Amino acid sequence: MSAAFFDYVGDGRADLYVSNMWTDAGQRVTRSDAFQPAKGTGMAEAYRRHTKGNSLYRNCGDGTFVQTRAEQGVETGQWAWSSDAHDFDCDGSPRFSLHAA
Repeated sequence: MSAAFFDYVGDGRADLYVSNMWTDAGQRVTRSDAFQPAKGTGMAEAYRRHTKGNSLYRNCGDGTFVQTRAEQGVETGQWAWSSDAHDFDCDGSPRFSLHAA
């Protein structure tokens, strides 16, 4: 639903935060044995990803990113429509917080 680049670890590299939607119903449906699109195709996790909420990716500095959403606790932001980060206290480090509306 949106994306923002900011250096959340303070290493001088732009990390990536992507807001999306978390839905309990979507998680239940995609985990059900009756969910046919994912049966036997290896696609179950791809379908589940659509309902898993927000993502945070740390920039590795080599052109790749590592997902850190679980460690940072950003997944369950409910339905996030926009994201941004700002250095509110001017200490050189942006702060971010998630609030479900």
